[in-house]
Amino acid sequence: MAYRSQLFAITTGKDWFLRQKEQVEAEIARMNRVLDMIRYKCWYYEQEIQDGREERIASMEPEEMPEEIRRPMKIHIEEI
Repeated sequence: MAYRSQLFAITTGKDWFLRQKEQVEAEIARMNRVLDMIRYKCWYYEQEIQDGREERIASMEPEEMPEEIRRPMKIHIEEI
């Protein structure tokens, strides 16, 4: 009987950690999406400051953006 209760405790503990792991991974994924957006916004404003105006950057097609900016944004758009 003690073996069964120990096994139950171990299984319950493992299940708890698996749920925690899933929740943390989901939060990390969400935070990575936020970080990608922040990187995009920083890049956008940097370009605007260099140009002295917004027109060029506002009309830019995704294909014209640097790969490190375009790739994460494309992934997030596809998730929606």
